Order: sequence, then structure tokens, then C-alpha cells
Amino acid sequence: MKDRLGAIALLLLLAATVRAEGFWSKKEYTQWNARECSKLLEDSPWAKTRTYTAIFILEAGQPSPVPGRDQVPQISYVTQIWSALPLRQAALRRLQLDPSFLRLPIERRQAEEARYSTLLAGTGFEDRILIRVLYSTTALALGRELAAYWQAQSESYKQKIFLSSSSGRFSPLAMRAESGAGGSIEIDFPRTVNGHPIIPPSDKSFVMEFEVPDIGPIQGGRVLSEFKLKDMMIKGAPVF
Repeated sequence: MKDRLGAIALLLLLAATVRAEGFWSKKEYTQWNARECSKLLEDSPWAKTRTYTAIFILEAGQPSPVPGRDQVPQISYVTQIWSALPLRQAALRRLQLDPSFLRLPIERRQAEEARYSTLLAGTGFEDRILIRVLYSTTALALGRELAAYWQAQSESYKQKIFLSSSSGRFSPLAMRAESGAGGSIEIDFPRTVNGHPIIPPSDKSFVMEFEVPDIGPIQGGRVLSEFKLKDMMIKGAPVF
């Protein structure tokens, strides 16, 4: 009887383990659909989204504090562990599934796919953790102010960004803001400091934090995103 109960418990444990595995572990990225790609890039073990909102209750005829008709403007920040291969695979796959991309001349499509294929190779991630923060807003009138803030940031902003683990609280090596219409910043952290990993294998999680500004009526603050190593396992090892 005990042997039978033990076997049942083992089967239940194995079933729970299988259910816990994400689709990224069960099939090749070339088989992912658009919804799965968005899930990986926005709400997954390697991506966390934080949204700030301002809600206005206006009387009839009262003008909105935000130019335009948006009375519930939002600003969202998506923190992505870009050095993790599954995220880069999702970015390429979502591009391949985009109807507007499929309408491009074949030469343009091949050039874009070649650029992403180079990204998939993963060169340069051996000694650094690359984190990408995407920012966006539902209020067009706030978009220019939001982009202007991030594109104006210099080296001094690195004092407002940290990656924390049991080893300590670490500042980034570098930060780059996308120019033009923009929408993202890239942040490099070292994988090791003084010969020791900044995220030890024994850790359960690590936290990425950065400061965001007040934009129009939307108050900023600090974005804290926790990434759990047990959820980032690929072939028996955490990938980040």
C-alpha cells in the first residue's frame, strides 16, 4: 500500500513539474504563435510589466487635464532580461508573424531576419546581463514628454538603477537610450564582480529596480521587478 501511495505521489509530482514548464520548453520557437510571443515579452519569467495610471472624474463640459480625449492615461514599463535567449527568440518570431512585416519586399524581410539572427547568436552576453526597459503611454500627448525624458538621461542616471541579489546591490556598467521616436533603454550589468557572480546559483531570485519620472498628471516612483530563478530554468539551469 505504501509503495502504491509513493508511486502515486511521484506521478503527481512529475505531472506538476510538467505543468510548470512553459511552452518555451516544450516546442521550438519557430512554432510559437503571436500570443505566446507577447506573453514571453511582456509577462513571463524574463519580463515584467508595471503600469502607472491617472484616473480623472470630470463633470460634463470640464476639459481633460491631458490634451485629447484620454481620461485614463497610462504609462507602462516592461523590464526584459534581454540576454536571455527565449526573449530574443520571441522577438524574432513575433516579427515573422507580423502581417506588416510579411508585406515587406523579400529583400527587406531577409535583411531584418538576418539582423535578428545575429542577435540570436548571443555574442557579448557571456560577461554581461543585458536588461531592456520598454516604455509606452496610451496618451499621445504624453508620449513626446516621456521619450524626451529618457533620451535626455546621461551617465548620472546609472545612480538610479540597481540589480539586487544576496551578493549585494549593483549599479550598471552602462546605459543607452534609444533615439528618435524611441521607446526603450538598454542597461548592462556585469555577470561577475571581483570574480564572484552577482547572482549566485544558490539565490532564489533577484530584483531589478529603477526610478521613473512624473509625466504630466501621472506620478512616477520606483519600478521593482523580481525575477525568480526557478522559473527561468532551461535544460536544468537558470537562463538570464
